[in-house]
Amino acid sequence: MKLFLNIIVLITYILLINPVEKFSKSKMTTESTTAVPDVEVVDIFALEFKNLVSDILFFDAITFIGGKKTFRLEMQEGEQLYSLLNASSFLNPYNVDPYYLGQSILTWETKMYDRANILLKRGMQYRNKEWVFPFFIAYNYFYFMNDTLRGAEYMKVAIERPGSPTLVLTTLASRLYYRSGRTEVGILLLKDAEAHEADEGVKKIYRKRIKAMEGVLVIEKAIEVYKNKYSRKPANIDMLIKAGLLKSRPHDPYGGQYYIDKEGNVKSTSDFR
Repeated sequence: MKLFLNIIVLITYILLINPVEKFSKSKMTTESTTAVPDVEVVDIFALEFKNLVSDILFFDAITFIGGKKTFRLEMQEGEQLYSLLNASSFLNPYNVDPYYLGQSILTWETKMYDRANILLKRGMQYRNKEWVFPFFIAYNYFYFMNDTLRGAEYMKVAIERPGSPTLVLTTLASRLYYRSGRTEVGILLLKDAEAHEADEGVKKIYRKRIKAMEGVLVIEKAIEVYKNKYSRKPANIDMLIKAGLLKSRPHDPYGGQYYIDKEGNVKSTSDFR
């Protein structure tokens, strides 16, 4: 039985590892189009040794990165690295290593944010009790891809997972909703967190943030009425007060002053910090 298993391992190595090593040693020329076989092919030939093959593919990815003078990769090299990490995580989706390596290299060094998120979403699916994967996805959408709304949505998923730093992530999520024009959703998120919080000190932090966001929402609604009435945006908050749409300038609990920027967005000199 052991001999049979050893033969299977050897056959698997010959079928899968040799192409992978050729990839690692190649000069990554434009003629090279794929790093490893399709994941479906790898899955078939890996048989019951999926974890082993997954580890070897991940090791090859590390070898490739280690062979570079810098972590900076050309687009095609990034695709090659992604194909290794994708195959590795496909065979063993519970191993966190391909996800972390993909997040660190495919985002900062190759700007392949979509590829990084594909890996992270797999990690989020299979390691569904860990908050870090939806957090990384949220970060990528917000910081790299300028999609604050989707960033907020994934941040909300991270908040709901056990062990997450709820206060920090809820504050970040509410800020992302605010920046995406969904201030009201951010307030609801904060109110829900405040209602389920037992620590009075933390509840006070939530209330302060809620009050600040409610000030923003009051001004945002007044701006919408002003635009509908006068067919233009107000240049400042004083115009809203003169038009009778605000009784006075809302109070920012962080000590700043609300204002309307050149794009018509409501902000505060405190930046709500």
